[in-house]
Amino acid sequence: MDNSLVPFDRSIFSKLSTYDDFLSVITQIDSAYSSFSWLKADLLAEFVKKFGEKSLTALSKDIHQPSSTLTNYSRVAIGFPPEKRIESASFSAHLQSCYADSYDSKTQKFVGNERFKWIEQAADSGLSTRQLAEKIQEEKAPEASKGERQQSLEKIRAIGHYLQELYSREEYKEVDAIYKIVLGIK
Repeated sequence: MDNSLVPFDRSIFSKLSTYDDFLSVITQIDSAYSSFSWLKADLLAEFVKKFGEKSLTALSKDIHQPSSTLTNYSRVAIGFPPEKRIESASFSAHLQSCYADSYDSKTQKFVGNERFKWIEQAADSGLSTRQLAEKIQEEKAPEASKGERQQSLEKIRAIGHYLQELYSREEYKEVDAIYKIVLGIK
């Protein structure tokens, strides 16, 4: 495979003789891989600034990559400007950390700062990307449940107010009908 951006002579592999030689090259390749992910992300974030997020769809067709992949790259760069990136954490860990906050496509900004806490925890604890994703989902799940409970309580209160209003107008048949519906009585 010819890659003119990064010329690499694969014949070097046969010249490696010790474990440390291989370790050194693998470490350098991993570092380069991470750097290229961030380079691509930063480029796509700039692209989005100039042309808008919807333009990623056209670009994705031209470069034969899913639009969602390009969106993820740009959002990670937006969510983690260079000074907020943690070098010991992978690009994928930064991506997963972004899911801790919501993203406003109109303003091209994240709502919240939980992603910074999560990327630090991932780096400090050595969490895998999958473990990080699971922990973020575990933390977010109770929030969804709280929100659902709150909505249910608001609905119950609204029904209660409506029943009080019907009762005060002495519309007992309607109150009785609602009572039977709520209890499942026919």
